[in-house]
Amino acid sequence: MVGGGMFLLVGLVLLIHSCYATIRYRQYTMLLEEQMDGLPLDIVLECLFGLVVSCWGTVLYAGQFQPIKISSHLAKKTFDTLNHRPSLITFAHRGPQFAKTATN
Repeated sequence: MVGGGMFLLVGLVLLIHSCYATIRYRQYTMLLEEQMDGLPLDIVLECLFGLVVSCWGTVLYAGQFQPIKISSHLAKKTFDTLNHRPSLITFAHRGPQFAKTATN
């Protein structure tokens, strides 16, 4: 976890620095009244390296992945616990109000 957080921090610092270098390069080309055709190679490489390092840090920081197969998770449960969904049970619904208007 500590290594992933450190990779993430270093990657974000590299990305912020590449943004700052891009702004400085744009100001430099505007000062010299030149056309900005593209970024220098060092800024592009720094941005790509920062992106790769921060993605790698995010993967390491996330921790242990859960298995993608649901059968390993559901193998321990019985059918009764699978069918029980308390979030779908609604006791305060509009059924009694409709029953009153239907009888009138």
